[in-house]
Amino acid sequence: MRLDKKNRQVIVYLTFVREVPEYGPRGYLPVDVNENSVAVLVDGVAYLLETGMGRLVLGYYYRRRRIQEKYGVNSSLRRKVLRRLKEGRKKWDAR
Repeated sequence: MRLDKKNRQVIVYLTFVREVPEYGPRGYLPVDVNENSVAVLVDGVAYLLETGMGRLVLGYYYRRRRIQEKYGVNSSLRRKVLRRLKEGRKKWDAR
């Protein structure tokens, strides 16, 4: 239990403990992530899922190169523009 006083108010934080059964995995699912595809082995059958990540990586490579030519390599404006591209987020979504 923890108490805080803010703006003439008292805030009480209560902590509860609960028993949870232990989790045991039923099996494993092998996954192989490549640049353009994801391979999954389910019940002895391999499934290949096309992601198109290679085109995404090349597109961002050309954009980064153009931005660095325009703003320079070590520039705060360059970092701001590159952050707006959200390259890492789109790669994570594709994976």
